[in-house]
This record gives sequence, C-alpha cells and structure tokens, in this order.
Amino acid sequence: MLRAVEVRRSEESALFNLLQKYLYEMSTYYDNVMDESGNFPYKYLPYYFKAEAREQGRQAFFFYDDLQRIGFALINTHSFTGEQVDNCIAEFTIFPAYRRQGNGMQALEALRTARHGSWQLKYSNVNRSGAAFWQKVKQNYHGTEQKLNETETAITFD
Repeated sequence: MLRAVEVRRSEESALFNLLQKYLYEMSTYYDNVMDESGNFPYKYLPYYFKAEAREQGRQAFFFYDDLQRIGFALINTHSFTGEQVDNCIAEFTIFPAYRRQGNGMQALEALRTARHGSWQLKYSNVNRSGAAFWQKVKQNYHGTEQKLNETETAITFD
C-alpha cells in the first residue's frame, strides 16, 4: 500500500535534491533556469519547514511503496484560479521508474486521506503524459477544469 508521509525538517536537504531532479525534468515544459551553482531556484521550499508552515496550509510529503521512496508532493492553499480551495498541489511527481503502474493515483489518494477537502492543481498542456494523468484525475474525481493560459490548465475537485 502506497503511503504519503510528511517530510521532516531533517529531510529538507533530501527533498531539495529530489526537487532539483524534478525541476530539471520540468524545464522541458517551463522556463526553469539554473543558477550559477547548477541548481534550479525554488524560493518557496524553505516555507514548508518554518514553524508556522502547517498553519499556513503548507505540507511536504514523500510517497513510499513499502520502504522505497517513489515520489513527493508539495501542498499549500494558494489557488491558481482565485477560487477558495482547501488544498493546492504546488508540485507532484512519481519518479520515472515508478510511473505507469498506478502509483500516481495511489499517491493522490494517500494525499486525500492525509488532507481532507477540496483540491486544485495546474499542469502544462505541453507535458502530454502529465496532462493525460491529470485528465484521468479530473474524470475519477469529477473535477472541473479552467484554462489558465495557452499552455496551462487548472483542475479543481473534491
């Protein structure tokens, strides 16, 4: 059974390292630019580990299949469309070796168990495999979608 486990403060550097690999992968779809040290800046990561993070609705999760870490998610409450939502998926990934095995849906369900309420996310329409996954999520959870711009779509669901 796949589990979503909150990332501990002591694991922030591990999350940073995994986030770098994810941001590298996403640089195909977004204008992510490396800094001089070869990292992709992500200014919001430290906010997930401040004392008031939970009060502000921020939580980071690792996904585990048994003891194997297979992905992560960053969750907050900042809507992409301006509508009121309880949970917003800022970042979500299942590592490539674990994709196309149902782990994405299981990870999403583990998040929904950890945090109740309405959900929202955005995705790049250019990322065809990601877009196909999020369209399945929209169907499974009877979500609604809204085009944000030429290349991005937001989905809201309960």
